[in-house]
Amino acid sequence: MRDRWLWLCTTFLLTISGCQCFVPVDEPDGSVDAGLSCARAADCPGAEPVCEPFVCGQCRACRASACQLESQICPTPDGGTDAGVDAGTDAGQPAGDGGCMRAAQCTGVPQPTSTWCSSGSSRDAGFSCIANTCLWECPLTSAGRTCIVDMGSYCLRCGGDAGTTCPLSGTCPGGPSTTQTAMVEAGSTCTTWPGTTTPFTDVSIMRTASAQCRYAMSGANQLLGDFWRMDDGTYLAFFPGFGGWCTGRSAITGAPRSIFSCPSCQFVLMGFE
Repeated sequence: MRDRWLWLCTTFLLTISGCQCFVPVDEPDGSVDAGLSCARAADCPGAEPVCEPFVCGQCRACRASACQLESQICPTPDGGTDAGVDAGTDAGQPAGDGGCMRAAQCTGVPQPTSTWCSSGSSRDAGFSCIANTCLWECPLTSAGRTCIVDMGSYCLRCGGDAGTTCPLSGTCPGGPSTTQTAMVEAGSTCTTWPGTTTPFTDVSIMRTASAQCRYAMSGANQLLGDFWRMDDGTYLAFFPGFGGWCTGRSAITGAPRSIFSCPSCQFVLMGFE
């Protein structure tokens, strides 16, 4: 009973905070065999669906090579806990609340765009729906993508011609083997470190211990988040302070520059590609 009470309290606090979270739950009879060895969530037997961004409620997950039953909380614009479908705007800004299921639902005025977005082979910037969130981006293919993040592999799975990209493993071309610094270009719309008034002017990038090409980005005495180099040369990032899941790519300018597009803003790094 005590464990059940703690779970209910945790779920309530996470729900009112508006985050999308994975909450371990007690294993009911005949459900997931918790602790069973696995390589991915699909290896775990049970009637529940596999945990994915669009799945709400109880689902099967593979964490640290062991099966686990989790409860996924999906926030909505009105503060509920089911996956929303409306992509409303706030003062012309794209919704950052898990409010889209497809890119066509993302409407609003054009957002500030990096001056490097139209360089190289990129097409015009526009709204995409990335992990249930409206995101103004300028990918190498074209905006208007509808994608989910596979929480087991961190692959970005998109509909249509955009296809699926997954993190590289092993040797990571172009990335630091230890730590490097990069400057934030003037004109970036991410201007201060999240929750502070400290100017967002430079970052430290460090390769993590993951077998994937995964990096941590930090500065100003805080961790901004992690990002992955994908097999098509782009990036997938999770920067909670800038709205959650972000996408990135090379600016293709002849100098090492990378563009990161987040739900809240965009920024360009000089010295990293």
